[in-house]
Amino acid sequence: PHSVSETMTPLNEKIHIAHAPSNRTAKGTDAILAALDGVEIDILEKLDFEECARRRAKCHIFIDQLNNLGGFGAAAAEAMSDGCVVLSSTTNIIPEVDRFYPRPPIVEVTRETLRATIEKLISDRDALEKIRRASLAWSQEHARPEAVGRYWLKHLEAAM
Repeated sequence: PHSVSETMTPLNEKIHIAHAPSNRTAKGTDAILAALDGVEIDILEKLDFEECARRRAKCHIFIDQLNNLGGFGAAAAEAMSDGCVVLSSTTNIIPEVDRFYPRPPIVEVTRETLRATIEKLISDRDALEKIRRASLAWSQEHARPEAVGRYWLKHLEAAM
């Protein structure tokens, strides 16, 4: 496994924020952009996987979605594996997701709280760093290939 210093973009003067709208409607991209009018956001859209991963790895904060999709997906897990703080609406996570994975350290946001949450994280670098480390640790424990295989085997065996 990589050390934290090898995988996380260091905190410096500028905090980099990204959003990857695989589906703009489902992710709430228009609401995200409206709430953050004037804030620089790297929109990771219509990119090949390598370019998306390269740009996401440079970010500190990743905005996943605002539309209560019922869980978290690959974009959030990948961002956590880069040591990003993931901001997302998670109030309606379906029970099956919580049974499959321990709840990740995703920061709950709504359209109304998104901007204030980002401003707070930018102004409180200690909190930002703490959540980034928790995201990376969660990812290393629960999203690595061997961990995913272990979870699938456990749940398949329970279903038999």
